[in-house]
Amino acid sequence: MAETEIRCGTRAGSQRHRRLAEPVCDPCRLAWNAYMREWKATRNSEARIRRNAERRAKDELSRRYQREYARLVADYLKLVS
Repeated sequence: MAETEIRCGTRAGSQRHRRLAEPVCDPCRLAWNAYMREWKATRNSEARIRRNAERRAKDELSRRYQREYARLVADYLKLVS
C-alpha cells in the first residue's frame, strides 16, 4: 500500500503518524485506542481461558497420580529448602 493510500482514522494512519514523528490526529488516535482495547480484551480472555484449562488439567493429574504428585512436590520442596 502506498503512503498516499493510508488514510487518517485508521490504525495504519496512526502508525504512519508515529513513523514520520508527526503528532497523531484525533481520528487516528481514536482508531488506535479502539484497536488496542479490542486486542487487550481478546488477549486477556484467551490467557484466562488457557490458565483455567491448565489449572484444571493439573488438578486432574494430581488426583489421578496422587503418589507421583506428592513425590514431585516433596522433591521440589527439598530443592527450595
